[in-house]
Amino acid sequence: MSIIARGFGLFSVFAVIPLLVGCSTVSELVPVTAPTASSRGNWNIVGTGAPTSSPPSLSFSLISDGNQLYANGSVQVSCSNTVLLGGGGGGVNLTGEIASDGTFQLTDPVGTGLSLGGDPVQIVVSGTVPQSGASSWAGTYSMTTPAGSVGCAANETGSFVAAPYVTLDGTYAGPLVAANTGATGVTVSINVTQGAPVDLRLGSPNSPQNFYYLPVSGTASVSGIPCFTHGSTAVPTATLAGFNNIGGSLVEMTFVMDDGSHLVLNGTFADTQESSLNLMLISVIDGQCSGGYSGTLTRQ
Repeated sequence: MSIIARGFGLFSVFAVIPLLVGCSTVSELVPVTAPTASSRGNWNIVGTGAPTSSPPSLSFSLISDGNQLYANGSVQVSCSNTVLLGGGGGGVNLTGEIASDGTFQLTDPVGTGLSLGGDPVQIVVSGTVPQSGASSWAGTYSMTTPAGSVGCAANETGSFVAAPYVTLDGTYAGPLVAANTGATGVTVSINVTQGAPVDLRLGSPNSPQNFYYLPVSGTASVSGIPCFTHGSTAVPTATLAGFNNIGGSLVEMTFVMDDGSHLVLNGTFADTQESSLNLMLISVIDGQCSGGYSGTLTRQ
């Protein structure tokens, strides 16, 4: 079952991604380290993996817990009826089981996950679970909407050889541009480290839902915004999701700045070497210097 799903058009941004948990029916949000979980890696499946790339595009982190598999990432799908210009996509959370021979099928059931133009998107990924340290693995994928769909008629199918993203660990820095005015003069530098798999349990204590993901943590230094200069990654709460993570090409981070405001970063890597981070949106909220910015940060 998909825990969280979100949609976006080709030219839209992730302005609301880190806040969706706070707007749902979640009654408790408890990060729990999952000692039995094993990371199977962070993978580009097809396309560049970046949500703004030409479809089809699919990338995700792959985590196992026993014979259970969890995949979290992003997808971009084309619509053959052209109702949605350039197609659309969003974040995906897929689940499946590993069979005794190592094969698996990840699915995002219709009606519980991504929807484009009002039509549910069925995503299925099949393959053989990669071994620890694997440099690639092969499989097939499909991203389709039901027959007769009028909002988005999608039928993406094919085979792939997955390519690994490098472990995220380093410093990224660069200038930002104000979203509304185009003003410059703001720069940001983030130092980020990828951690071991975590189970973020959603729901009530009596009815928890597992949500495995690859966490990231770090610090941010900002110049050009008068309210603050430094911050560090936030701890998830029921009102501020803040579950800093990487899933495929997509990175989501929330920093608590030294004035108490929150710096919310949503970006994508254009390649598996993660040489630069494209910030579709970096927002300042809960403070006196609220606003939105975009830019590209380069690995130092």
